[in-house]
Amino acid sequence: MIQTKRSIITKTPVTNPCRNYAVHRIPDVDEITKDCVMCVMLRGALLPSMIISKEIQDYSSDGRVTPFALFKIKRDETKKESNMAYVLDLDKSFFDFKDLDGKDLIFADPMNATGGSLITIVNYLKENGVKPKSIKFINVISALKGSLRIVRALPECEVYTLWMDPVLNDAAYILPGLGDAGDRLNGWDYPGNPRNMIQLIADYGSNITNLYRAQVKKIEETVLG
Repeated sequence: MIQTKRSIITKTPVTNPCRNYAVHRIPDVDEITKDCVMCVMLRGALLPSMIISKEIQDYSSDGRVTPFALFKIKRDETKKESNMAYVLDLDKSFFDFKDLDGKDLIFADPMNATGGSLITIVNYLKENGVKPKSIKFINVISALKGSLRIVRALPECEVYTLWMDPVLNDAAYILPGLGDAGDRLNGWDYPGNPRNMIQLIADYGSNITNLYRAQVKKIEETVLG
């Protein structure tokens, strides 16, 4: 019989009249996470994706570390909100179609403005024969228009957001929003010399990389082969 982890037992400070322990029951998440893949739309989405993967690892009965699919996508800044286009840079993306087919795809991003990045990536995968089992998009702040665009373009996608801002300006930025979430999380890149995934992880420092050691290893394997 395979032993599975269904609780976390932690020592408490109480030792009188005897040592006390706190027992935290773990929800059974194995069935809904066993086929999931963390799909990272680069920069701002890297750390949130690592955090969700770590939560899945901690709550799964066997300490499962999710696979990662890494995408490099950016806006065409010559466009306006009304005709915004997105460019998927395949040379700087790291994923395998067969590893995504039939899987639960989880996208995490701090902000969702137009929804164009997600729609572009998912449509590209579908055009190449990938049939996701499910698609979930998790973000902190979303523009109403962006969320509506996603569920209309991808009816099978579930969108989860903590806060909905009402407006996109002509440049497709959320108002009032928080500014550029990617730059806030990761700092600025030098013009014409964006950092790759490994450089971004190195810039997080030892505290973050040690906390998410298993996730960092999985990302390194994805990038370096």
